[in-house]
Amino acid sequence: MERIAVAAAVIVAAAVVAVVIQRRRPDAPSVGRYDVPVQLDRADFLDPAAPWLMVVFTSATCESCAAVWTTVSALAGGEVAAQEVEIGARPDLHSRYRIEAVPTTVIADR
Repeated sequence: MERIAVAAAVIVAAAVVAVVIQRRRPDAPSVGRYDVPVQLDRADFLDPAAPWLMVVFTSATCESCAAVWTTVSALAGGEVAAQEVEIGARPDLHSRYRIEAVPTTVIADR
């Protein structure tokens, strides 16, 4: 009987310690979610007849935007048109497509 009482006390103590540790754990980092356009009006962009269009929405103050644009622009040619849409130059397109975060890359076929 005494062993059962000791075992129960150890289990209760372990449960209390587990609850305390669980409560001390920091919250998970927040993860933002941003909508990405699922369709583009090809007339809004420079080469609407190209079979493939790659658009990179950027900002002049965004450090990673330049690297993304460099990568995407290297793919341009032939059947692939690529266009950078910087918010300072084309705020109308950022607004129209509800771009909330940059860089945002959208790839569209015909």
